[in-house]
Amino acid sequence: MIIAHRILVRPRGRVTWAKTFQGAKRAGSSSSEQPIFIKSLIARTGNNANCIGSFFTSDNNDIREGFPGNHLYLEPEYTPDPAQAITGIEFQKWWKDQPHLGSPLIPRSGLTDIYMIQKRDANVQDKMVEACIWKPRIWDTFSYLEGRNWPGRSNDIDQDRFKYFILWRTEKGY
Repeated sequence: MIIAHRILVRPRGRVTWAKTFQGAKRAGSSSSEQPIFIKSLIARTGNNANCIGSFFTSDNNDIREGFPGNHLYLEPEYTPDPAQAITGIEFQKWWKDQPHLGSPLIPRSGLTDIYMIQKRDANVQDKMVEACIWKPRIWDTFSYLEGRNWPGRSNDIDQDRFKYFILWRTEKGY
């Protein structure tokens, strides 16, 4: 049996999620702690404790902030299997429906729809274990993230009006 524990740590101004599968054993492994990976990010219209937070705790974690329509939050779905983990996230804008991409994350009638592409690459050994939303302040640049242990970054969600990114941490070697 696998029992998951999730601990929320809020060190001065940002959200950090620490996740491990306590007591989980993988075949051929004697380790008592197994990382838990993000299998997917699911769009939710209601904010709850399971939704990913903001890099700055004072920021709203609504990814539709500034867009018309309902609030939208991303909730991670977890897995102990690194083969099911996502390795990256990309946002694409399309004028026409793209059924092969699923439903748009942010549908905008008369404008381009925004789709979230969750990548899984068996050749990439760094698997996503933690994610947050970064809404940079006017004076922030990407160099602000250096040394803050957020090695993964999506492209801008909107690519026009607002600068919102998904940041992620990875577990190496899987």
